[in-house]
Formats: sequence, structure tokens, C-alpha cells
Amino acid sequence: MTELDHVDYRLPTTVVPSRYDLRLEPDLDNATFGGEETVTVEVREPVTEIVLNAAELRIESAAMEDASGAVVEGSVTLDEPAERARIRFPAPIAPGPWRLRLRFTGILNDRLHGSTAAATRTPPAPPTPLPPPSSKRRTLGGRFRAGTSRRRKRSSG
Repeated sequence: MTELDHVDYRLPTTVVPSRYDLRLEPDLDNATFGGEETVTVEVREPVTEIVLNAAELRIESAAMEDASGAVVEGSVTLDEPAERARIRFPAPIAPGPWRLRLRFTGILNDRLHGSTAAATRTPPAPPTPLPPPSSKRRTLGGRFRAGTSRRRKRSSG
């Protein structure tokens, strides 16, 4: 068994999410999206780094906000092969309730995972005015489940 066969797909349990508030702004013409997310988390022990699953995302900003409203800005490093993001903070984040605030962009793809865009041809024109039959329409869908956020095969062993 190689080292890659024994990759741990579970995230560290030092920071535990309890609520996700997500806003997405799709741009169907360019097959991209932007978004903001606030994740309510419980920090269980002091941490200087948070690891997230991040497939095909570019995280533009990340910050932790405590109950008093104090904000600690983090710096983000993406590990694209592992589909992970690491957010590092200049000082340890103390245990307790926090809000992780993220701004990000991503692509809409047609591979049926993550955020998906599909193009369809319009049907032949009925008697009512519709776009010409040769034009395309786009639809947007998503699979926002824990199991689909990690697409790699899990090793058994």
C-alpha cells in the first residue's frame, strides 16, 4: 500500500460546524459563480489552521468572528490535488463559538458534482413567441451533501 492509498478523508475535529448560511450568485453565461458563506462553528481547542474540503473553488477571503464581533483575518492556501483549503490565522483561535466567513468563486461544470450547469436546446417553436429553436437555455443544479463534497474513492484498509 502506498502513502496515497492511506489518505485520511476526514477533516480534523478541532473545529466543528453546526450551521451553514450560503449565498450563491451564478453567472450562467460564463459558467461561473460567486458566493459568501457563514459557518457557525465550535472551536474545541486552540487552532491556528482550519482545513476545509474545497473542490474547484477559489477562496478569496476567510475570517473568523467571535461572539463579541472581533474578527481575525486568515490566509488561504489551496491544495487542488487533495481538494482541500487551509486557512491559517496569525494567532491561535481560542476555544468557543465562532463564525467562519468565506467569500469564494468557482466554476459551473457539467460533470454532475458540485455546482452543475447544463445547456439544453429549446423545443420547436410553438405558436407563442419563444427564443429561436437554435438557441440554448441553461439550467443550474447542485448536490450539496457531505458525500458528494469528497469525490475521491475512499481506500479500504
